Amino acid sequence: MRAVVGQEEETGRSLSEHVLEDTMNNKKRRTIAKTINPKKPKWNKNLLGTKPCIRKIWGQPCRLSASCPQCRERLLRSPLTATSEQILREHNDPTTSNRETISPSLMLPPHAPSHSYIAQSGGTNFAPQLSNNFFSGPVNISMPSQQRVDLSQAPQGSDQEDGVLQRVKANLKARMKSRCEHLFEGNSRNETPLKNIYTELYITAGETEGVCNEHEVLQIETASRTCTSEDTPINCNDIFKPLPGQNRIITTVMTKGIAGIGKTVTVQKFILDWAEGKANQHLDFIFLLPFRELNLFKKQSSLHSLLCGFYHELGDIEDANTIAGCQVLFIFDGLDESRFALDFNQNETLFDIAEEAPIDVLLTNLIKGNLSPRASLWITSRPAAANKIPRKNITKMTEVRGFNDLQEEEYFRKRFCSDAKLANRIISHIKTTRSLNIMCHIPVFCWITATVLWEKFRDDCKEIPKTLSEMYTHFVLIQTNLKNQKYHNIEETDARRILKSDKEIILKLAKLAFEHLTKSNFIFYEKDLRECGIDIKKVSVQSGLCTEIFKQEVGLYSKTVYCFLHLTIQEYFAALYLLYCYTTDNMEVLKSFLNDTLVEEDSLLSKHVGYHLDASQRDGPGESLESDQLEYCEEISTLEEEPEEHCLLDDEAVEGSDSESSELVLHEKPAFHVLLKSAVLNALESENGHLDIMLRFLLGLSLDSNQILLQDLLPEMESCAESVEETKKYIKEMLRYYKSPERCINLLFCLAEINDNTLLEEVQAYLRPGNHGGKKLSPEQCTALAYVLMSTGILHEFDPKKYNTSEEGQWRMIPVVKCCINALLSNWNITEKLCGVVASALKSSNFPLQKLDLSYNYLQNSSMDLICAGLSSQHCKLKILRLNRCNLTAECCSALESALSSDSSHLRDLDLSDNELQDSGVKLLSAGLQKLETLKLSSCGVTKEGCTSLASALRSNISNLRELDLSDNDLYDSGVKLLSAVLGNPHCKLETLRLSGCIVSEEGCASLTSALRSNASNLRELDLSYNHPGDTGVRLLSAAREDPHFILNVEHNEECYLKSGLKKYACALTLDPNTTHRKLSLSNSGRTVICEADDHPYCPHIERFDDCPQVLCREVLTGRCYWEAEWSGRAVSVGVAYKDMSRVGKGHDCLLGYNDKSWSLRLLKRRLYICHNNTNKVIPVPSSCADRVGVYLNSSQGTLSFYLVSSDTLTHLHTFHSTFTEPLYPAFSVNDYSSVSLC
Repeated sequence: MRAVVGQEEETGRSLSEHVLEDTMNNKKRRTIAKTINPKKPKWNKNLLGTKPCIRKIWGQPCRLSASCPQCRERLLRSPLTATSEQILREHNDPTTSNRETISPSLMLPPHAPSHSYIAQSGGTNFAPQLSNNFFSGPVNISMPSQQRVDLSQAPQGSDQEDGVLQRVKANLKARMKSRCEHLFEGNSRNETPLKNIYTELYITAGETEGVCNEHEVLQIETASRTCTSEDTPINCNDIFKPLPGQNRIITTVMTKGIAGIGKTVTVQKFILDWAEGKANQHLDFIFLLPFRELNLFKKQSSLHSLLCGFYHELGDIEDANTIAGCQVLFIFDGLDESRFALDFNQNETLFDIAEEAPIDVLLTNLIKGNLSPRASLWITSRPAAANKIPRKNITKMTEVRGFNDLQEEEYFRKRFCSDAKLANRIISHIKTTRSLNIMCHIPVFCWITATVLWEKFRDDCKEIPKTLSEMYTHFVLIQTNLKNQKYHNIEETDARRILKSDKEIILKLAKLAFEHLTKSNFIFYEKDLRECGIDIKKVSVQSGLCTEIFKQEVGLYSKTVYCFLHLTIQEYFAALYLLYCYTTDNMEVLKSFLNDTLVEEDSLLSKHVGYHLDASQRDGPGESLESDQLEYCEEISTLEEEPEEHCLLDDEAVEGSDSESSELVLHEKPAFHVLLKSAVLNALESENGHLDIMLRFLLGLSLDSNQILLQDLLPEMESCAESVEETKKYIKEMLRYYKSPERCINLLFCLAEINDNTLLEEVQAYLRPGNHGGKKLSPEQCTALAYVLMSTGILHEFDPKKYNTSEEGQWRMIPVVKCCINALLSNWNITEKLCGVVASALKSSNFPLQKLDLSYNYLQNSSMDLICAGLSSQHCKLKILRLNRCNLTAECCSALESALSSDSSHLRDLDLSDNELQDSGVKLLSAGLQKLETLKLSSCGVTKEGCTSLASALRSNISNLRELDLSDNDLYDSGVKLLSAVLGNPHCKLETLRLSGCIVSEEGCASLTSALRSNASNLRELDLSYNHPGDTGVRLLSAAREDPHFILNVEHNEECYLKSGLKKYACALTLDPNTTHRKLSLSNSGRTVICEADDHPYCPHIERFDDCPQVLCREVLTGRCYWEAEWSGRAVSVGVAYKDMSRVGKGHDCLLGYNDKSWSLRLLKRRLYICHNNTNKVIPVPSSCADRVGVYLNSSQGTLSFYLVSSDTLTHLHTFHSTFTEPLYPAFSVNDYSSVSLC
């Protein structure tokens, strides 16, 4: 048998000759196809018999799920063997295959499984490569020298065809250049050369992941605050280039950005540079297909016909496959404007570019790579619509953040390049007005601001617009006046009379804006305009105003679409229309607007008194509402003597409301403040915040100063001052009781819109040095505090506990996590919803979070899944994660290991102490320790089996672990031996090993000694405290390491520490009679205390509690101490206190747990509380509440833990984390007819 590798046959014909012959055959077939059907760019079915196999289009890289429509095989490139006729014949009829001539391996894509085949003796096989082969008997392999073939020199078609193609390219480039070389600011008449005004936008790789429930204007503010040096800015012409370190080919790019941020202008600049030959010249064609124009296609079409509809130049190309063979970029601009379902799962699969199908089907198949698999795609979208395309179909995500502060200034300086003084005045004014400064990150708003402020400063106006409502009202006035001057030679100097001539069209546009904003529609067609009574042809002649605030665009397909210049202009007109409907008593519109709010409000009041929510919907404890805090609240029923969880208005829908009352009947026009309050509730209930800006406009337009300017549009109405004041109070009430931090921040903007900045001023005064004092911040002040902190830029550290406020107030500050490097959220009672905010901060490329402390929070598996999803994100920058005492189990370790193993993980320090991970969890984690440098697993239930997994990980040559803490695990000597064996391994980089309280005896120390003597050991610190190595073990360890810098800790070397669990730290206690209150009686050798009715005649003593029934122990607590106590009766408290806690009176300074000198667990029959510094917190009562409690103090670590004890099983209740500055004493408070006994 003789096997020939390569393409040279016995005749000596070279590989290049085969390729040229193959190409000539392809040329002949194209000529035949044209003769049969010269005009229709269809596949020639007479030649092929069936739909063509994708093998006919060799040389195309295949993306994603592209495959042959006939055999469904996924192919990458053409094999350079045999002729195309042979391949096509064998593919269509495999039974005719000549196995001695064509190798079956030639019929498979490079990544497909190889098929074995047999050649008879003396036969010849041709194969491009040999791999995983089995040869039997002598085999001759002939390998000719490789010859590089320049395929560009092979005949690609007739000269005439090439000429047509080049002419089409040139014509298309000329057309695209003409279309893109000017930027139309505002309308089609404000034509400016793009190169003169274009300011490089801040485009970054990555995205802000997660579902965002705030208005996109607020999103741009967040992004502007969190720009970091680690962000990767991208030039628009490099959008398809991989990032440094990335080797993959970028085929499909998604660019997100809010409305008006500059996505379309970025696309325009990209196309212009291509058309002018400045960039991306490898592209033969760029096809811009805006969704707003694709929406107009109602009939089925082929991809080729669709392109010809947009670009008539393509009509000169007869063969549809000519374009498919070129380098093509499809740009789909405005995914958020799409009215297609884009069902990627249900839409039929399509491969033939000449086959007709609905536009929806064409789009999904293009994006999936089935149609034109060689093409590149660029899709732009607003954030809310980006998830219409599955993430797996996107190879690169980018985000346009608009102008940063420097680019913002650059825009105004370019705009007013001839008047630097004016540019400086405008920039200064914007920087002093926060709401305007935020909006100027949006390029379109910069143009609006420039238009307004240029005229105001030119005319030396005393009152310069400072709010959004004022800015947009003056913008409409200015544009109307410009129109009057241009079309009617009328210049009106009185601003109040300017709108009179355009009242009809303005109100019709306002109606259009309102009706479609409520439907989230931002693109309109002639049908939509006619429904609002707008005759666009008539209006465009009579009123130039339409072209100043309302765009009419004739697209590539010669179809007309309409939209407001920017989303915020539509929102302004929508608010204007709502105000007009109120002044004209349009009950129909008012009813539709109020229906969704007032009815639900009535339902909340009647069925959920005081906005009371079901326990499953509450986020946590707090103070209850007072009956006079909401004017429409019914009186709240008397609470039990023990505090209940508070009743807060949640942003989630209240289930169980009566749907039968959904129809609102308005017998008379409601008070104006009811309309404003309804608008507030509507905005609060919006899932994505789409009414937030309209609410701000509605409130601003309610001010008398703005209504004076609009008096030609709005019928005269009484002063709204009282309604505005009423609404201010209502907004502040919502700020106090509403729990969504994002929504609360928008309410602050609403107050600013009606000139109320008191909350911000109070917070700014609070933040001044020396002003903190003991003042307690309210929840609404915490909302303002969060906004102020976020406005200052990136914070180095954020710890909500350092602010004196309630738990609800601390929750209000969770958005600050997005703007800080270190977030200290330990012991914060964090909920799953708040975990979602934290996970969003981890996922986003915008946010700088590097250290996260979530210790002492009860994290369920679902919460950990959110955190792990954030850790797995390619944008996560986190380096340090603290999760000690978070009630984690082995179930969480799988997701955690996956996150640690991800290529993008930056995590180096992980603390999982005090979680019941057990050996099974440690085994899962051990597979993902390659990048970690510090791992803390103290008190995790690890035994010998867990040591086996850890030793295996340490032995790996990719392990980077430097510090390992296994303290307070029952490892025994057997587990320590396993770890000792790996310390001498050259791959082990461990420098610090903590084995405190691990039941290690002299035997375990001997194995550690052997490891320390090894030259390969890198160990520099060994902690064996609270073990019993004995004197011999200590001597061995001390002598084993001659390094004077080696740290060995063998403190508390006693036999009692060879016990399992916390009982190794058990201490003997006795009650101190000198501290005992007169109603308390001691017995059982000072180990039992009972509260009795009568006083005991104890001698006076300075340390005795004179009014509080309390007692301390004699013994001071140091190091690690554990004790247990049994209780009975009505109520007792168990805790610790400083010696100098006050003993006189009944004030908080004397009560156990009610001051900063004591910590306690209060035990009642139905409820448990933890108490410290006058703060009480309810602890969920386990199903079987035991009458024995355990207390564990680790003074060096600053932890005090309480447990319920039942049959030697410890159930953790709570852990205080504090810095203990004085010696602590066990303390007890015993109420009437109750008792406590030390065990």
